[in-house]
Amino acid sequence: MERATEEDEPEENDMDEIGESDDEVPDLDFTPTAEQVRDLKIAHDNSGHPTNVDFCRMLRLGNCRPDVVKWVKKNFKCDDCEANKRPRSRRPVAVPKSYRVNHVVGVDLIQIKNLEGIKEFWLNVVCWGSGFQSVMRLGDENQKAAENVCRAFVASWARFFGPPEVLVCDDGTELKGAFADTSGANGICLLPTDPRAPWQNGRTERAGEEWKRQLKIASRRNVATTDAEHETLGIICCAVRNRYNNRSGFSPVQRVLGFTPRLPASVLSDDPIGPKYLDQYHFSDCLLYTSDAADE
Repeated sequence: MERATEEDEPEENDMDEIGESDDEVPDLDFTPTAEQVRDLKIAHDNSGHPTNVDFCRMLRLGNCRPDVVKWVKKNFKCDDCEANKRPRSRRPVAVPKSYRVNHVVGVDLIQIKNLEGIKEFWLNVVCWGSGFQSVMRLGDENQKAAENVCRAFVASWARFFGPPEVLVCDDGTELKGAFADTSGANGICLLPTDPRAPWQNGRTERAGEEWKRQLKIASRRNVATTDAEHETLGIICCAVRNRYNNRSGFSPVQRVLGFTPRLPASVLSDDPIGPKYLDQYHFSDCLLYTSDAADE
């Protein structure tokens, strides 16, 4: 009996191992030191700014202390994540009526400030079936006429895909007059939304807001010095959205073109010669830096 009792009693080393296991109850009054907070911030940045839930999962898989994981879940905050916080995702209330390319297309105008702080307009066109987006700069308030919007729509969309079957737009004056007459002459069924129901064109407006948010983030990393650079950065941001924004495993550009466009100097690129060896004026460095800023 004594022998059995001695075997049942845990040894002192076993108690230490149990205390260091994942089943240990975390200290509710735990407060990390400044060095620990700095290390957590570095790990969070290197991990690509994950959410607190994902960050806690990574810490647990890395055998981090339970009290540290508990503190991160409730109290950890990142200044960059707070500044670039995205709105909550909305659940879809209806599936698209058609997934065909250029069947139902939405058009909208986006306001954004230029380098001088003056608000100017960009034309935003989105295919509701494939999710493909195209933007084009119009200019200030004086360039908001229906004739300019019509020319921009032809230059940015119709000359590639042809006239769509249904064009959803709001009831603004810039989408009436010459724009409506040209649409009707080309067999486009113009479907204006109700004045007090902007959500009827919500798919187009949400895509425009996401593009605007991405352009603001890219502008902070790669500061444009001229209007041409600012316009180029906006177009590259739209191209990045078409390349990475996917649904069911396929991006919009894959659904439209059937393949992924070549991206020089990327990890998946199989170019026989790097772009840096073909550029004697080092223009590729500036272009790649602009593309990296848009990818962020």
